[in-house]
Amino acid sequence: PTAPAVMTLEQAAAYVQVSPADIQALIDEGSLQARRIGSQYRIARKAIDDFLAG
Repeated sequence: PTAPAVMTLEQAAAYVQVSPADIQALIDEGSLQARRIGSQYRIARKAIDDFLAG
C-alpha cells in the first residue's frame, strides 16, 4: 500500500515500522522535519523518504 503524502506521527511510525516515540525523538532532535498543527505533528512522506535515504 502507498503511504499518504502527509502522515500523522502514528502513520509515519507504521510506514517505517518503528514506534511513534522513535519518530517523536527524530523530530525532537531535528533529524526529521515535521510541522506542528495544534498539538499534533504532520510529517511529509518525502521528509521520511529523504531521511531514510541518508
